[in-house]
Amino acid sequence: MIDEKTADVVVCGAGPSGLIAAVTAADAGMNVVLLERMDNPGRKLLATGGGHCNITRDIPIPKLLNSYFGNATFVKPALKALPPQALIRFFEQNGLRCRVDTNNQVYPESDKSIDVLNTFLNKVKSSGVTLYTGCFAQSVVHDGTCFIITCQSGTVIKSKKLVLSCGGKTYPQLGSDGTGFSLAASLLHTVKKPLPGLCGLVTSQSWTAECSGLSINDASVYIDQGQRLFPQSGAVLFTHRGVSGPAVLDISRCVSRLLDEHSVVSIRIRPLATMRREEIDNLFIRAQQKEGSKRLRSVLCELLPSRLVKQFFIMCSVDQEIRCADVTKGQKLKFLDILDNGIPLTVTGIEKPEFAMVTTGGVQCNEINCKTMESNKVKGLYFCGEIIDVDGLCGGYNLQWAFASGFLAGKSLSIS
Repeated sequence: MIDEKTADVVVCGAGPSGLIAAVTAADAGMNVVLLERMDNPGRKLLATGGGHCNITRDIPIPKLLNSYFGNATFVKPALKALPPQALIRFFEQNGLRCRVDTNNQVYPESDKSIDVLNTFLNKVKSSGVTLYTGCFAQSVVHDGTCFIITCQSGTVIKSKKLVLSCGGKTYPQLGSDGTGFSLAASLLHTVKKPLPGLCGLVTSQSWTAECSGLSINDASVYIDQGQRLFPQSGAVLFTHRGVSGPAVLDISRCVSRLLDEHSVVSIRIRPLATMRREEIDNLFIRAQQKEGSKRLRSVLCELLPSRLVKQFFIMCSVDQEIRCADVTKGQKLKFLDILDNGIPLTVTGIEKPEFAMVTTGGVQCNEINCKTMESNKVKGLYFCGEIIDVDGLCGGYNLQWAFASGFLAGKSLSIS
């Protein structure tokens, strides 16, 4: 016998966007059923920020808008509906105190992501949301009047409205396996190919292993295609297989997209990004004029880690023991090229793509009403979170998008 249920709203996916969409709609008086494929909801939320959960970035909306790739117009209504300060108030009104660090990154005061999740689970219970875990939509049909959701268990749920908040296609062991994209496609939506974003990069150069663990704080990274494309600033971390760190994570979504079309992608890392070329050149001139007997390696090691400086000498084919006074014009130009134009690296792949922090790609934005999160193709269908083709920089921006889009979807459900 088939178990049949009815609801005003079914929300598929109990991640950050689905949780806030469900409680917002329930608080407006709607009968909400929330489905979660894992045995426990919010598994990926627990893993964010290394378990500390960087909830958002407490910065003004105009600056926030510039933190999403090519989607400023689309994300604006959601971010205005639930800006960072309003999100912080939401948590504090529900018993979770927050703190803001020196970079305007917002965390739970306890620094524990479990406290963020428990705040939501308590709210789910108090709002009257019906939560089914270990349950996911195997198929969805819209018969013209309602949605018919068939779960893998055989349960059938009929609802007037449906929210797809199934996440992306990374960390499948935490619940994001890409099935939401299949459901969206079955409901006539176009899905831009999902690819990993916010991830480390694998390079063909093996020397990075010699510098594994080294970090440069004031660096910048760009894609080198005859011009500096998609430059990103911040710390860069060298790894056994390539590079990582905030600046690399931020450019990785662009590299990922290019790697889907090409076998390799050329990037450069500017290790002294805060210095102009003239300043670096003057550094060499002063060293040659005033510290001629000093080894050039010692001068450069005052600015950068010695293991990295060693690699510069190898790249430039210059003796490690050369004195400043003996550096030729040609040798200086080689060093200037590395220090100013950047360290050349050839990216051949993504470091553990299945563990990428976000998915780039997803349901196309032009098929969704950005003022409500409702589908432009199927009335009563809503999207929020990572399933949409929106991704931002690392540092709280993607969770802010998840919460804001989920809140706007939940709010729109009760008034449409």
